[in-house]
Amino acid sequence: FAPDTDYRLIETVEERLDDPLSARLGGEDGETWICQRGLRLSRDGDEPLALIESYLPPDHARLAAAIATRKPPFYQFLEEQTGERVTDMVQEVQAHLMPPRVAEMLHLPPGAPALRILRRYETASGTLIASFNWHPGGDRFIYRTRLKQTGADPG
Repeated sequence: FAPDTDYRLIETVEERLDDPLSARLGGEDGETWICQRGLRLSRDGDEPLALIESYLPPDHARLAAAIATRKPPFYQFLEEQTGERVTDMVQEVQAHLMPPRVAEMLHLPPGAPALRILRRYETASGTLIASFNWHPGGDRFIYRTRLKQTGADPG
């Protein structure tokens, strides 16, 4: 979680997973998961930078109230509470048009371009937590990666 940003919880709700969502989260069709929605904000708190939708599987629902008082990343807290260690983090980045509920929370028009980043934290027993991070397109989002070449000098 970027140290120069803030986080504000908006809501905690139960959501029944449909087949496409359950496949993304690592759950089962028809299961009820806890979804916590919050905004990543600029340090001054005025500009929403992203909407974060964090999904807790049914076996970790009891920890939702404790997570509601924390800032992301939540997986470290969940590791401590459950004794389960994250072995894999799966990340998917997709271009999307913002659904109305996302656009409203980010103060943008429905259908605005966005990147939806799914991060699923997995343990030996399944998904510990999964989150969708909705980032507005344009100049509010830059993804930067530096790749280092290692090995023998070809020259």
